[in-house]
Amino acid sequence: MSPMKKLTVIFLAFGAFAAYAAFPVASGGRTVSEIVVPEAPSAEIRFAAQELQKWIARISGAEPGIYHAPTALDNHKIFLGKEFYAPAEDFRFIGNSDGWVVKQQGKKLFISGPEDGGVINGVFRLFDLNTDLIFPRPVLDGEALFTPDADLAFRKTNFRGRPSWNYRQFGLVNVHYDPQTSLWGRRNYSNSSGMFYNKYHILAYQDLFFAGVLSYEFGRFLPNEKYFEAHPEYYAWQEGKRKKYEHYGPQLCYTNPAGREALVRELLARLEQDMTPRIRKVHFGFGDTWSLCNCPGCRKPIPLEDGTVLASDDDAFRSTQYFLYLNAIVEAMLERYPHLEAETLGYLYAAVPPKVKPHPKLTVIYCPYPKNDKVSVNAKGNEKWGARSREWAKCGARVGIYEYWGDASDFPRPVADAAAENLHFWNSIGIHHFLSTETYPDVRRGGEKDDKLAGAWDVSAMEYWVLSRLMLDSTQSPQTLRDEYLKRVYGPAAVPMKEYYAAIRKAWHASGRISMYNDNAVQSMELYIRRAGLEKELRSKLESADKKADSPAVKQLVRDQRRRFEYLARTAALSNPDIFGIPFSGGDAKALMDFESSRWKQASKIDGLKIAGLRSRDASAETKVLLLHDHRNLYVRFQCVEPDMKRLERQKTPHSGRFPSGDRAELFLMPPDGRQYYHFAVTPPGVKYEAAGYDFRWNAPWESVVCRGSGSWECIMRIPLEALGIRITVNHKLKILPARYRGNAESGEESSYTGALPHNPASFPEMLLQE
Repeated sequence: MSPMKKLTVIFLAFGAFAAYAAFPVASGGRTVSEIVVPEAPSAEIRFAAQELQKWIARISGAEPGIYHAPTALDNHKIFLGKEFYAPAEDFRFIGNSDGWVVKQQGKKLFISGPEDGGVINGVFRLFDLNTDLIFPRPVLDGEALFTPDADLAFRKTNFRGRPSWNYRQFGLVNVHYDPQTSLWGRRNYSNSSGMFYNKYHILAYQDLFFAGVLSYEFGRFLPNEKYFEAHPEYYAWQEGKRKKYEHYGPQLCYTNPAGREALVRELLARLEQDMTPRIRKVHFGFGDTWSLCNCPGCRKPIPLEDGTVLASDDDAFRSTQYFLYLNAIVEAMLERYPHLEAETLGYLYAAVPPKVKPHPKLTVIYCPYPKNDKVSVNAKGNEKWGARSREWAKCGARVGIYEYWGDASDFPRPVADAAAENLHFWNSIGIHHFLSTETYPDVRRGGEKDDKLAGAWDVSAMEYWVLSRLMLDSTQSPQTLRDEYLKRVYGPAAVPMKEYYAAIRKAWHASGRISMYNDNAVQSMELYIRRAGLEKELRSKLESADKKADSPAVKQLVRDQRRRFEYLARTAALSNPDIFGIPFSGGDAKALMDFESSRWKQASKIDGLKIAGLRSRDASAETKVLLLHDHRNLYVRFQCVEPDMKRLERQKTPHSGRFPSGDRAELFLMPPDGRQYYHFAVTPPGVKYEAAGYDFRWNAPWESVVCRGSGSWECIMRIPLEALGIRITVNHKLKILPARYRGNAESGEESSYTGALPHNPASFPEMLLQE
């Protein structure tokens, strides 16, 4: 975009500022203004009036009154709402959005919009343009920072604006209900609460945030205990049998007509129970998994309207199947409730634009996930997300975006750079209906290790604030917004804080590593700060900012940042943060139990093990470990060089199920819940051993094969992850430790990847099961 065009866009979105006389609201700490609202104000108008009153009073010391009609006083009057001012041309410009228009006429100031939510935005734009008021984070002593002004006057009082996105949302994750973070979002132009709320949560703390949306998950309509025994055909067929529904596991059968009809009956019954006059939309969700039905009906090619047939191996097959299923359910719902709209996620398999049109009353919230957050959706490595964006823009449905910028924000990832590119791109192709990003609530938990949520706000509050402005106006520069935040928040300490963030941003972008929603903060500290030689410099910047901070609130913000920095640095120094990626390999599972299979060329490889507990010492005999996965199984291949093969022949072969005291290849694996780790071992003769920790009574249906050569032996393990309670979604992380023992019961050498200690799950390295 050329500079001239960019300026034009900003002008159209936010209007020009005409020169008018100042509009005083306080003089010498006394009020010279009042606020006028309609006789029966909406929740939005009440909130706008209360916030306007509160922050005028906090800044000036003078609290204006709120009235339902103007008083006879000769003062300055601020009118809120379209009942007092509804300019036709401005309202046409704002259109179907919560845009705003602010207009001064002498001693009258009007803040209005076609939707009352626009009045809230107008109030906060008024403060943005006329004061240095800022809400740095949800939890802060005093809530906001500002410069007191006993003679407060508004000087920019003639402007209008239209948001780049109709609905803007900081969707809370980990803790779905946190009024303080939601209030911060509303003060920073968010106009929608998280889609994972239900109506009772919303009404519980403030009517303003009532979204009028019911959220349902398909599988919950057909509870296993009610339907599975009598109608297993309603559920997924996998591995030769029907399986019960699980959110992270097997889903429903999308092609069984009777199952769909049963679901519709349950849906209508639930709607009759939950419906209120203000409900306007139903969000339909599915399980967080790729575990779909493989019955003949669900693998049958799909005939399309244009006469072609969609094959089961087409990228769009599962998405098309899902939207055919969903379209029928939405149509049935509308027969009973024609005023409702529907919504779903374009997520996982449904992220691929289908080969059928979504129902006309269906909104699709597209999830470009997972991707590299350092670059745009059109950059190398992310191309499919840009291509899919263009297809969704042409699908005929209303399309929104569901993002993950707030995830992994417990390290200060500068995600707003690529976010700004993406937002502008999506707007340019006609996507502007809805935008949400996953957000950590500002909730302080126990020790430093568990303080990930508020810890994210300690280090990433600026990026959240920048994102809030980009949601409002996607043409803005992230760096300009960062500069504004730093100036408003830190004042005299802004310079060292700017240098601190700039150094991190430079190192983050300079690294060739991708950054994703599930980045680990400790690993990021190691990769982008410690290995870049920045730790000492950044610590010095924070110390300087602490000294220059000119108020207790600002000092606390800096010290929260320092505390998080020191925790990450200290933890990184004690850890081995390199994450090992395990590639995906689809196809026949039996092929990977073949030592000659060409698919092993795709595997990631560990070239050598270290003496357990001594990371600096190589094992005495060479061992290579190859790893692959196919979503359901983990495949681990050990290639063990053995200088003395005759030694192995002299070892006693243990009984199956007994712990092998001699040579063995071992695998330790701990699922994400961290409750239990598992131990697998294979001996050169092929004897297997498994245990849950040290509990050898535990067993699982895993497989292994062994082969021996003149100077080495090999084994392949196939570990069925589902048997360990692990449901693979996307880019799943597990703690995995390959190890090898050479020797006998009396003496030997234990080696492992990174030298981590067997049976010590805290030391097991984390590995990423890639897509």
